[in-house]
Amino acid sequence: MRHLLFFVPFLVLGVSCQTITEPDVLGEGNPDSDPQRLEVVGYHAWWSGEAWRDYDFNALDGIYFFSLEIGKDGRIENDRAWPEGWQALIATARATDTEVIPSVTILDPDTYRAVFSDTAAVAALKEEIVNLATDVSADGVHLDFEMFERVDPEIRQAVTDLVAEARAEMRERREDTQLTMYMLAEDPADVLDEAAIAPHLDKLIVQAYDLHWQHGDQAGPVAPISGWAGRNWNGILTRFLGFGVDPEKMLFTVPYFGYEWPTMDYLPGARTTGPGTILAYGKGPEGIPSARDRAAEYGKLRDAESGSPYYAYRDSIGDWHQGWFEDAESIAQKYLFASGEGLAGVAIFPLAYGDRELLVTLTAAREQLQTGVSP
Repeated sequence: MRHLLFFVPFLVLGVSCQTITEPDVLGEGNPDSDPQRLEVVGYHAWWSGEAWRDYDFNALDGIYFFSLEIGKDGRIENDRAWPEGWQALIATARATDTEVIPSVTILDPDTYRAVFSDTAAVAALKEEIVNLATDVSADGVHLDFEMFERVDPEIRQAVTDLVAEARAEMRERREDTQLTMYMLAEDPADVLDEAAIAPHLDKLIVQAYDLHWQHGDQAGPVAPISGWAGRNWNGILTRFLGFGVDPEKMLFTVPYFGYEWPTMDYLPGARTTGPGTILAYGKGPEGIPSARDRAAEYGKLRDAESGSPYYAYRDSIGDWHQGWFEDAESIAQKYLFASGEGLAGVAIFPLAYGDRELLVTLTAAREQLQTGVSP
């Protein structure tokens, strides 16, 4: 979530340094896992405003409010009016037994270094986390600390210690609160000690999108399950299993967004000639094009390797563009993957960028997985 998904940089994870080389074929699933209820959480981004009123809370186990931003002193710098300004959302979630979890973010590298190199700032951040997680308005707290540059070993250890200590203090004050954390698909700079952090988390929200990203040099699927030289869901799962993480603690992220890039030609994997434009699948905020509508205009194609949809067209001066996204068909396969591999579930980002078709797909998948009947 390196940038903020609207007019200012979006919550997307740049993975330009990734080298996911694990098996790239769709797995057969975990033979020991039984059909299970698919846990579904979704992010409501603050800039989506009142869009939450159109959500089907009965289809969600949790709603993650995105986000409360941390400053260099470890204190909340911008709370986006949480929780006072979101009481109606909280009440609606409570009425449907949907958990409410605010997200705490550090997305700036300078802030990351400033906080985790200062013991006073770390102590302040821990206090903020524990207070949020034990407040009556929330059922826990979600951590989203993103860093793509190498850090000193002391900073790496400080993050691990923070997670462990915050979890312990949260549970001392309130046993039923939970701590979750966003984990990058790849960590080429070795910023986090994932194996040491995971035992202190109730759930890991694992980045499973942006495998082709907004500022990348190649156009392709945002969240492929298979193909693409191992840069896919199978590769990500293999990586986290290597840390000893229980699949039942992992939720993979499902994107309701995509990108349209200027490209050299119309072929999948074409080189980009500039940064991508953010797409919402359905009707997003003003100024964000709809991938669904653009695919209807230019013709929807489907990538044979990943199963992800895309479109391609030439503009008025003859330059090529490609738009890649996920639709009901490809997302349904992701739900099956999550269940078949014994994952806890999925985390949708952002809920407001979906439409009725994606909601129907989600509801049907949950019903089918609960009964053990394949779609």
